[in-house]
Amino acid sequence: MHLIKACPSCKKKLRFPIDKGTIKIRCSCGYSFIADPDDTGIYKDATFDLGGPKRRRFAWAPFIRFFKGLKPGRIIPGIINNGLKLKYKIQNYRFLPDDEKRKLILIMGIIVAVIAGLIAVLYFIFNALSSPKSIIV
Repeated sequence: MHLIKACPSCKKKLRFPIDKGTIKIRCSCGYSFIADPDDTGIYKDATFDLGGPKRRRFAWAPFIRFFKGLKPGRIIPGIINNGLKLKYKIQNYRFLPDDEKRKLILIMGIIVAVIAGLIAVLYFIFNALSSPKSIIV
């Protein structure tokens, strides 16, 4: 539960919890006071905020920030640079620390699995398109 009280100095509304015990409240204007829930004077000219935090169904902000941060001129060079870094790590595999070796094996396994999956999908697509079998719907 929260309490909303106006700052005595600047009249800005301050919202603070009253179920956390005695706490120090500081306004952006610099005024500070001690909020003791047992003191009845704190409730004078204050309102209660009984509503908890509102749950959002889906937050779009991280996706919007991601797409705004994309620079089209940096995508291809980034792919090339990451490919060259991967090639360098593969060439110097024996000198890498153990955790880097495990990461490299995982990355290579994922790449092989993706390529094998693409080949299998393309095989089934072309095999289905090239055979003149009757399709029952």
